[in-house]
Amino acid sequence: MSVVRLQGGSPEHLGSGFVAYCNGCSCLVMTSYHVVKSAFINGLMITVIFPGGQPRFQADVQNLSEPGDLAILQFDCEGYMFEPLLFAEISTNPDLFPWTVYLHGYYNGKRGQLIRPSTLPGQIDGMYVNQETGVHMLYANYTSNPGMSGGPIIMGGRVLESTKGLRQERDLLFQSWVYTMLEDWTGGAETIAEMLEMLEELDY
Repeated sequence: MSVVRLQGGSPEHLGSGFVAYCNGCSCLVMTSYHVVKSAFINGLMITVIFPGGQPRFQADVQNLSEPGDLAILQFDCEGYMFEPLLFAEISTNPDLFPWTVYLHGYYNGKRGQLIRPSTLPGQIDGMYVNQETGVHMLYANYTSNPGMSGGPIIMGGRVLESTKGLRQERDLLFQSWVYTMLEDWTGGAETIAEMLEMLEELDY
């Protein structure tokens, strides 16, 4: 699973992220805006570190959205092929709840920084769908630790959303924010995977 650790120029642990697209030459990492905000504003290099501490790559911030708390990083993967995490198709069938989910990310342990991602369980209890806009909100119940921000929330091996910050109670998840932001940046496509491929191909 391509869950990565993000490090600033200090070196400072910024948070977590995951490979959302990779073609063997270039990779896109998805994380949260607040994870990379300080490094981006201060012009610091962001290092993408894979489980175990290697390999590691210098990444550029390609896209940012503060309202959606979303950021896309790009790095040249130098012939490495990392398997991207795919996004889940969300059912609106209320009979399927609750859903079991797992948060993945790197937090600061008592004995130092984790070099492999931790996994914490959680639950999706229900959903609200705005009938006019089609926007849906998932009612989530989970706990995350400092440093796990930006890591994926996984259900059935697929991503629902990225972790937005320290949580010890109920939260709302908006996968539609990811779709909307990618649509703004690329002009739109049918799926998130298609828009990520378009985003990598855009000439910035």
